[in-house]
Amino acid sequence: MENQILDDQMLEEQSRNPFKFQILEFALIGAFGVLYLLRDISFPREAVLVLLGLIVVFSFVRIRLELKDQLITNTGVIWKVLLALNTLVILLGFVYGILQWEGASMMLIISLSSLAYPYVVYALTLHKVSIRLKLAMVLNALAVGVMVVGMIFKSEHWLYGQSILRAGLVLIPLSLIVILLMMRKRNLSKKERYHSLNYVARSFVVLILGLTYLGL
Repeated sequence: MENQILDDQMLEEQSRNPFKFQILEFALIGAFGVLYLLRDISFPREAVLVLLGLIVVFSFVRIRLELKDQLITNTGVIWKVLLALNTLVILLGFVYGILQWEGASMMLIISLSSLAYPYVVYALTLHKVSIRLKLAMVLNALAVGVMVVGMIFKSEHWLYGQSILRAGLVLIPLSLIVILLMMRKRNLSKKERYHSLNYVARSFVVLILGLTYLGL
């Protein structure tokens, strides 16, 4: 019994390391979103590309830590690498816009479209995670998807962009409430808690971006 408690405490301590990396990663991605909104200002190309490189490095270091701390399986590594590449596509969309390269508008649509829905599949494929928590994560990913669609419509000045953004601003907090209520359960495993925090942190980044787009 004592050994089990010690093992749980050790796993909890270890799981903080990849989560710290993920928080920094999300902060850097949020910085990219801010740079895109300020794209009328000329930013040095080298600085933007260095920021992109840092995010890529952080992503793969975090994946290595997650595998080491048994927060993901070998199959999970494949999904994580695919999601990291997906994030790279998203960031390239921002880079095109920030540096005002040709085709920036189309690249942003492609990249933003890939922001939410892969996480629906990822949630469903997680091992040793309860069905209820998986469903809560799926609902959260779909809510994020609504917000992303609103950002695309808003950036392209299409009709109903404002309305879709407002819908996302309602749906994301509702999905977060469900996840946070489930996280209060004491029988939630460390792996479930870690992945829940993953979805919560990502949602806050998207919420901030959505609020910024709404104010444009």
